[in-house]
Amino acid sequence: MAASASAPAPVPAPAPAPAPGDLENFISIKCVDQQQRELLFKLRMNTRFERVFDRFADEMHLPVHSLRFLFDGDRVSPEQTPGGLVMEDGDTIDVHVEQTGGDGRPPTRASLI
Repeated sequence: MAASASAPAPVPAPAPAPAPGDLENFISIKCVDQQQRELLFKLRMNTRFERVFDRFADEMHLPVHSLRFLFDGDRVSPEQTPGGLVMEDGDTIDVHVEQTGGDGRPPTRASLI
């Protein structure tokens, strides 16, 4: 009985390199809050900001509904995309925590007049 030699396992083909046009569809943006904490995101130009907002809220341990995201002073909605806002690589989105009411201190006599 002859010993059968097992054939070597096939080597998987390397993943194809991205086409030059594919790299142009990505953009790096940074979200910065009022305390100067920042997160860097690399996204496609057609990725909805909903994913960015959820990730930022998770990382900062804040509820996403309490955050406001602004680009060039205008509010960014979750349905918008970097391409729709004509963003460029390295742009920054400012993040503000929504504040309702005052600063938590009781009103002073002067503020009641």
